[in-house]
Amino acid sequence: MNWDAAGAIGEILGAFAVVISLLYLARQLQVNARQQKMEGHRAISEEFNRIADMWVDLEKSGMMFRAWADWEAANAQEQHIASVFLIKNLNHVQTMYFMWNSKGIDDSVYLAEEDFLCSVFASDGGRAIWATFRENAVDGFRERIDTKLASGTITPVTESVPFWNSERWK
Repeated sequence: MNWDAAGAIGEILGAFAVVISLLYLARQLQVNARQQKMEGHRAISEEFNRIADMWVDLEKSGMMFRAWADWEAANAQEQHIASVFLIKNLNHVQTMYFMWNSKGIDDSVYLAEEDFLCSVFASDGGRAIWATFRENAVDGFRERIDTKLASGTITPVTESVPFWNSERWK
């Protein structure tokens, strides 16, 4: 075997090794991206559960439901409790919006949370809270929420969840 043939075989083996390395790297990037997405979903779930802990306090839940159903009739404490919950939820969903916009979470995960937030904002108290705090939301997110609320197709949470009807929480 001459040196030219050995060099050609070496170049072919080297090219093959580069291709194998690139395929391995591509696979590792896919695995890493999937793991990051799963971690994002886990963090979202944990944050949602942390926010939802407020629901366990039945007195606060009743305050929220009454304020969401009739903002003007709600006292200051009820309006405060409803506002705190919605501000926390607003920040949570807005963070999800950034993750979703950068393809860090699945559409179904983000859109479900956005729809819930809009259903609360579609209630009487939700509209008042959104009007007060909407300027605190970032532009793209604010426009999405405004568009959904303006569509008139969102059922207020106080109507869609029977046991959250304020009449049942006197």
